[in-house]
Amino acid sequence: MLNTLRRAAVWTPGPTIDLEDARDALLPSPTRDLASDPTLTQDIAQGIDLTATIDQVARHYLEQAMRLTGGNKTRAARLFGFGNPTTLTNWLKKHGVEP
Repeated sequence: MLNTLRRAAVWTPGPTIDLEDARDALLPSPTRDLASDPTLTQDIAQGIDLTATIDQVARHYLEQAMRLTGGNKTRAARLFGFGNPTTLTNWLKKHGVEP
């Protein structure tokens, strides 16, 4: 909810966030069942590489945020609740995502 309000605050052209601005700031909900996602359905009985799995998920969302914001690091950082774009830059480097 807080990130939705942040997105609305960033993208709203005027001084007031109206209902339509809030609706536009909502991220689309997944249309597929998360249980069918291969990343989330790995059988851990034989062990998994948790670091690689977390890296894959982070990379996915970082790339999505950069596309959504047109490469604007300040706006992308706000989507994740990061205090500043430097934190986002560090995440991008760590996970091998081009800005």
